[in-house]
Amino acid sequence: MAEHRKLHGDGWFAWHSGEQWIAKYRVRANKWPMRRIPKLVQKDDEARRYMKKFVETKRKRFKPGTITANGVVSPDMTLKQLGGMWTSGKLRALYPSYINDKKSSKNDESRLRIYVYDHIGHIRMKELAGPEGVTLCMRVVEPVEAKTSRATARHVALVLNRLFNMAVYPLQIIQANPLPKGFIPTLRDRKAMTWLYPDEDLRLMRCIHIPVNERLLYGFLAREGARVGEVHGIQLYELDLEHGWGHIDETKIGYPKDWPLRAGTIEALKRYRDRRMRSKSQWTHVFAFEDGTLPDRYKLAQHLREYLVAASVKRAQLFLKDKKRLALRVHDLRASFVTTALANNRTMSWVMDRTGHLTSKTVELYTRRARGHREQNLGDWTPLYEAIPELSDDPEKAVELAAKDYPEANDDDEPDKTDDTDNEDDADDPDDADDDAAE
Repeated sequence: MAEHRKLHGDGWFAWHSGEQWIAKYRVRANKWPMRRIPKLVQKDDEARRYMKKFVETKRKRFKPGTITANGVVSPDMTLKQLGGMWTSGKLRALYPSYINDKKSSKNDESRLRIYVYDHIGHIRMKELAGPEGVTLCMRVVEPVEAKTSRATARHVALVLNRLFNMAVYPLQIIQANPLPKGFIPTLRDRKAMTWLYPDEDLRLMRCIHIPVNERLLYGFLAREGARVGEVHGIQLYELDLEHGWGHIDETKIGYPKDWPLRAGTIEALKRYRDRRMRSKSQWTHVFAFEDGTLPDRYKLAQHLREYLVAASVKRAQLFLKDKKRLALRVHDLRASFVTTALANNRTMSWVMDRTGHLTSKTVELYTRRARGHREQNLGDWTPLYEAIPELSDDPEKAVELAAKDYPEANDDDEPDKTDDTDNEDDADDPDDADDDAAE
């Protein structure tokens, strides 16, 4: 029996382990449960028929009906019922051609639950379609800015606008979106944000007290410009290291992304795979710890700042957080990539090929920073395999030198720890301006 047999189908793929078929099937974005096909099923066509029938059975749960209480579309459904079906992925299953998967569905669910449902969640969409509905929505959105920020109020308004658009089509519950142009608040006063300089990144990469998989993740983000949500759980098969390409099939805005990796990044990933990864399987998560677990995505920002302190990086702007400034987030490594690339005479097209931006408008927002970066001669990123001692040409010597240069961090030097999750959909960030429009 041939080795490495693989099968692919609509919403599933499978491979033969040598004893039996193992399959993964899609539930929603970034959710691919594993299923072991019974050992009696050995032939390719038998496995294909098994998975086709299995997936069809799973999808029957979401077939249209008429009773809203059972989780299906109804002309009399309330805003809360519609919102619940959207954030749970059921609307996507009902209308796959018109409603896309949304990676920020958890954030949208929490916004609806905290700011919307208690006020207008019980009202039917038909009743909200008139002038009174607009007034009610305004009364929901306006207090949000006073409680939190204008960015959060904007997000709440965007979610409401999206619900009304879906109610018009494909659900056809109402005739038109009642929310007028200009209902979504604009961002007037952005909080000050910073970016990581190449010399600070180098100190971070050379600090051997930080787990090497996390340093590799941070270094990858700064050099390749990807969103953390796109590569946090990336697997080896998504990085074609022989030909130097990265492939991300599911992105935040719904468009797949393919881009050429930097030569230094390719070499670093090859050495990391050969020297540090226990499993060379193509399904192995690249940035996982030795036990196979991934870094906690919602603590990456806090850990990044703590690691910078451990690496003796003490620039105040990286850690300061108040009403006017945001502390450094992992998402800011993407802004660091754009700024450094433009400062080193990379073209807009070169940057957009790697970030996946839909228009150059967002990238142009970083040109002022880039001019200052170039004027101060802040330089470019050190190739990743040279920056991380464990991946250098002589790792033993490099690690020994790094151990002398980077003593253990002093706990007294740590920045103030705040519960600051790294939200890639933060509307304060200009990087997501065109992404909101794409949604």
